[in-house]
Amino acid sequence: MAVRRSSGRADVVTAASLRQREQPLAFVENRHVFADLVDDARFVASYTRALSGLLNQGGIRAVIDGLAAEGPETQRSVVTTAPTSGNRRAYA
Repeated sequence: MAVRRSSGRADVVTAASLRQREQPLAFVENRHVFADLVDDARFVASYTRALSGLLNQGGIRAVIDGLAAEGPETQRSVVTTAPTSGNRRAYA
């Protein structure tokens, strides 16, 4: 079965993800996909911290190891919120 490549939004999201080194919020600024998530300061702080770890500190393993070394209090501070049907639900 062949995989059909979608155009339009997929191309926009892919292009934004490739700009994240220069524009850290480029990916989540797409309001068609992420609604107003970029307006949430708590989410932005957690997102940019995780993105920086992924891009600059050795990838996902380094991010996970860093969180584990910092302990549970720091891990709780990385909890983010996302829009859900008009209200916000916390995700751990």
